[in-house]
Amino acid sequence: MLSLSLAVSAFLVAQAGPLEVANVRPTVGPLGPTVSKADREHGRLPGDQAWFAFEVKNAKTDAQGKAKIGLSYEVTDSDGSPIFKEGPSVGELFDFLGSGSFPGMMHLDVPMDAKPGIYDVKLTITDMATKKDAVHQAKGKVREPEFGIVRVAVFADPLGRVPSPSVGVLGQNLFIRFAAIHFGKKGKESNIEAALKVLDSDGKNILVHGQTKKLGGGLVPDSPWAPGDFGLTLNRVGEFTVEIHAEDKVANKSAKMSFPLRVVTP
Repeated sequence: MLSLSLAVSAFLVAQAGPLEVANVRPTVGPLGPTVSKADREHGRLPGDQAWFAFEVKNAKTDAQGKAKIGLSYEVTDSDGSPIFKEGPSVGELFDFLGSGSFPGMMHLDVPMDAKPGIYDVKLTITDMATKKDAVHQAKGKVREPEFGIVRVAVFADPLGRVPSPSVGVLGQNLFIRFAAIHFGKKGKESNIEAALKVLDSDGKNILVHGQTKKLGGGLVPDSPWAPGDFGLTLNRVGEFTVEIHAEDKVANKSAKMSFPLRVVTP
């Protein structure tokens, strides 16, 4: 089913104009970089998880800098038929840093039985004090099911409880979690191997000790996902590309996904 989450860290000091939801963008995981144009055009696989980041501006706050914001969304297919609707989910938000806006995020779980095609997503932000709405509408593509890598996200801890951007400081550890999906089986057994690469600006793999691992079927029997994870210690400053490769040795298929990584000095 589809699900939703909302995260905020700052809020408006004053109401300076009409309520606005701005800079809406699909991301790799909850705090990751913007999904590339090529990947957006390619579309999501059934069973994937789509994250979106956005900013809310010009909501009304009280004397303590607190406001209440509602978030709701609805998904319709290309014919305008409703697929799913949720919200409003209401949260109390504070302007801790006086930024003039606050960031939010939401995610949609693409159902395993989602039909290929173009879908419309309508995001509505409601200022609960003024009862005014700000709306953003976008289109997303679901493609035919095939072997692929989905649910990629970066975390600051190995258990995947603390999301992290793909920007880190020298000496930091990052943990990448993902899953393979739509893989073949021989009997009840799958045979999937995943590998991690880190490329420099010239496209050369600089990962000295290569990481490869077998992916199991997860903790739940007959799960459609084969989860995996890799860890990185950031011991070099620069701009890099992280690549995850997966090979389905039963169906003789392969898949790859990538995202940028930046390492800076503290």
